[in-house]
Amino acid sequence: MGSKERRLSYSIAFKIEVANYAEKHGNRAAERRFGSPPSGKMIREWRKQRKIQSKQIRVKKTLRSCASKWPKLEQYVKNWIIDHRKNRNAVSTKMILIGARRLATEMSITDFAGTTS
Repeated sequence: MGSKERRLSYSIAFKIEVANYAEKHGNRAAERRFGSPPSGKMIREWRKQRKIQSKQIRVKKTLRSCASKWPKLEQYVKNWIIDHRKNRNAVSTKMILIGARRLATEMSITDFAGTTS
């Protein structure tokens, strides 16, 4: 069996820096300049995502660009969790799922699955 390599994560500021360098000098030059872990494929993806990345918080390492399908439901669930925790009640994942399903039913959301993934 092969050895397991640890996945690396990069800040958005680093990704933008690499993408800008690659824009001026090329992907291979950027790969040589910033080391082997940011591969050519990663640099190509970062260049495609640069417009979205520039709007993100630069210290974050993830790129969450998808809009929420049910923002109002998410806000209600968030408030429900905060209220329970303020009252010193434990909140498990299962409780969150059950509460989200109940709130979705109350809000007449029909296509909400309420699964863990």
